Amino acid sequence: MKNARPNAHIRFLRAKKRSAKIFCPQKKKAPANGPHATKIFATGRGAKDMPSLGHGGGGDDAASVMQVTPPPKTPRRGSASEPANASPQALIKQLAALCENDEEVDILDAVWMTPPPVVKVAPTIEPSTKQQHSIVLHSVLGSGSFAKVYLASYNGKPVAIKAIDRATVVKNTTVRRVYTELFVLRNHASPFLGKLHDTFKTRLSACLVLELQQGGELFELFRRKQVCFTASCVRFYAAECLLALEELHRLSVAYRDLKLENILLSASGHVVLSDYGLCRCNVDACDTGATSFVGSVEYIAPELLVDGSEHGWAVDWWALGVLIFELLDGLPPFYSSESQDETMYLIANTKPDLAGLPADAAETVAGLLDKNPATRLGSRPDMRAQDIKASAFFKDFPFAEAQSVPPPFVPALHGALDTRMFDSKFTSLPVCETAPAAGDTGPDALWPGFRTLDMTFA
Repeated sequence: MKNARPNAHIRFLRAKKRSAKIFCPQKKKAPANGPHATKIFATGRGAKDMPSLGHGGGGDDAASVMQVTPPPKTPRRGSASEPANASPQALIKQLAALCENDEEVDILDAVWMTPPPVVKVAPTIEPSTKQQHSIVLHSVLGSGSFAKVYLASYNGKPVAIKAIDRATVVKNTTVRRVYTELFVLRNHASPFLGKLHDTFKTRLSACLVLELQQGGELFELFRRKQVCFTASCVRFYAAECLLALEELHRLSVAYRDLKLENILLSASGHVVLSDYGLCRCNVDACDTGATSFVGSVEYIAPELLVDGSEHGWAVDWWALGVLIFELLDGLPPFYSSESQDETMYLIANTKPDLAGLPADAAETVAGLLDKNPATRLGSRPDMRAQDIKASAFFKDFPFAEAQSVPPPFVPALHGALDTRMFDSKFTSLPVCETAPAAGDTGPDALWPGFRTLDMTFA
């Protein structure tokens, strides 16, 4: 096993595929001929990255996604061709057919068939109407396997529009992820989570109109080395991520996809956590409530690697420990240049080397990277995030006035349409709506609350 860490001038040139996202609804043991197969193996449907809800993480290369074997196809519990005026009961049956499993139907019922809750973070843009709207797309900010994120003008205001290919999510039975995102966006009350302005649909896409985060991804800042990630700098970004995760856990939501690519920066330099497609709702315990094998390989908590196990919101505290370590050290604590299997073997069987971290950071990271979710720092049911805030690394950070703390980096932007903080491999793409995938886009009844509007390409 090769586990040598690359030199500093190489490690920042890692491709984004180092944190490939995987989604496997089932887990089972591998054939005996794999190197560590009895401990780490998954079957099910693999999934490439969806762009960040804000507009960051683009799709990974196909080779970077774990190769998995799809399960046998089973008949759907509804028809994707039911008429748009079907009864609520018929729609629930139809929408349930687009779930990963039966236990996710409840959240779909709550989100789709009831009026949306009051938005606690008030929109700054009035929703458009069929008679009065102006939507102009200027450039691409991110692109994944079934969505693109655009810099756009919406009734003259700069926004990010996430255009999700309807046919692809219907074909892949991942429609419910869109509504999981909406559930989070409509219910949270945190300045460190994304803000939803509106939703609409076109013939090809279901679109979310989101507040523009012009500072781009923290990954880009990290890769370009535009700021020195000192302990105080890392504390700032980790503390604001902690506050975002605390709010999600208040909503009984496990985030399950914390990584540099999903941490966006506002124009003022503050954190906005994005991309809620892998969130799991109704998770009220640190170690139970969810079973799907999801996440980005180097941030996956060890309890996800145990065959037949459940996990809870403590997986987010593990990922926070990985994030702090990576920002301070330059690489994740469980790094292998060999394969994803090797990375997961290290997660399951080795301890991180904390010798290179500052003493206070090492103490906090050691608690967050406890392999037992029940004893992990932040897992006490009556304390949760408070224990992390009181730990050695964070104890002096003013959490109550976090928005008033000067960010370590404020992007130098020139105008509301400046895209310099985003990856040029996306901003150089032609501005056009996602090409239609082969297959049915589903009836309009699958997209309640998404009004039909048109987009103009600049």
